[in-house]
Amino acid sequence: MAAKPHITFGTFLVRLLLLEALVLGTYNPSGVSFAHWIAADGGLMSGKVAAALFLTASYALVVTVLIGSIGGLGFLVGTFCLLLLVYQALLIFPEARTWLVLQWAGLISLGFVLAVGVVWSGLQYSLLGQKPARYVANKKKI
Repeated sequence: MAAKPHITFGTFLVRLLLLEALVLGTYNPSGVSFAHWIAADGGLMSGKVAAALFLTASYALVVTVLIGSIGGLGFLVGTFCLLLLVYQALLIFPEARTWLVLQWAGLISLGFVLAVGVVWSGLQYSLLGQKPARYVANKKKI
């Protein structure tokens, strides 16, 4: 009997949208983000502190899963590859070379790399049918 795949397009899309919301909610060039809210005068300080703690915990969770899944080097390589794709697109469309477009492209690329990193272990298991070695119980060192 074939095992049910752990990662489907729908589950990847949900995680991608959640991580894009996290990244773009933290900062985006439109001016409606956590960074802009913190920089503004006034407002409820306890709300700002609670939001900062939520974002810190969210990023700590995502980074922990990401490092366990693809590692720090995998994150850097993935980010670099996506930024190269953005650069190539900007070479093709020179009228889009503005600071605003670069900011949006970089933030969306970051969210995409985070989403791939979060689902990588499940995707690897779905494609290969074997769990990564760090999840195997009673692993003996040789």
